[in-house]
Amino acid sequence: MHTNLYRAYFAFIVPFFIFVNICYLFGYWGSFNINILEYATISDLTRWAIYPLASSLFFVLVGVVLSELTAGEKIDNLEVSDSTLRKVRKYGRFVASIYILSLILALAFVPPPRNYFIGIALGTPIVAVFLGRLEITKELVPHDRVRSIITFLLILCPALAFYYGKVSAQEIKEEHAGLAIDIERSEIALIGDEVFPAMHLGFVAGSHFIYEVKTSNIVIINDDKITNLVFTIRSKN
Repeated sequence: MHTNLYRAYFAFIVPFFIFVNICYLFGYWGSFNINILEYATISDLTRWAIYPLASSLFFVLVGVVLSELTAGEKIDNLEVSDSTLRKVRKYGRFVASIYILSLILALAFVPPPRNYFIGIALGTPIVAVFLGRLEITKELVPHDRVRSIITFLLILCPALAFYYGKVSAQEIKEEHAGLAIDIERSEIALIGDEVFPAMHLGFVAGSHFIYEVKTSNIVIINDDKITNLVFTIRSKN
């Protein structure tokens, strides 16, 4: 039974991290009004998901081990007095109301992409707790602390991926940071200069995606048509 359960976990992990990668792609490429799924293949998505898959699995394992070492049976056997429960019930709704109000105000008035990060920081624990209390979640992951970590990561990973995609795009669009194309040395018909460069967005399905800062146009050039491509690394101001 445990073997089948572990197989089910791993069968879910790879599609999940492909989904996480898609969230990043939507955050990044969507900022340029590009649906990258029209160009990327399944093999591309799988390949791009390998690094976050490996790194996240490592942190999950570390989190589980640390949870067991620091908490152990003390939390399982923790007794709470009636007076403490009454105080929690008394002030819990007030604290929850302030918490939710802060989340709404942040999403409404803080400019993007900072509002995404605040929304993730405030919203992820709420959704994770809700998921962790579902009966189907308890059946799939009986261990309380492991279930808390997994449900938290299920929400956090896609949300953070989308946020970092937005941040990466903003650095290119507003701060012109990243790989700028040396137009003269590359001998490519692009519009750009030192102040408003032509930025390389990525290489997908055999094509280079280039963002002209001056015109806000997206130029897609097949790699076969480029004989020489010279980049200049631009840092954030």
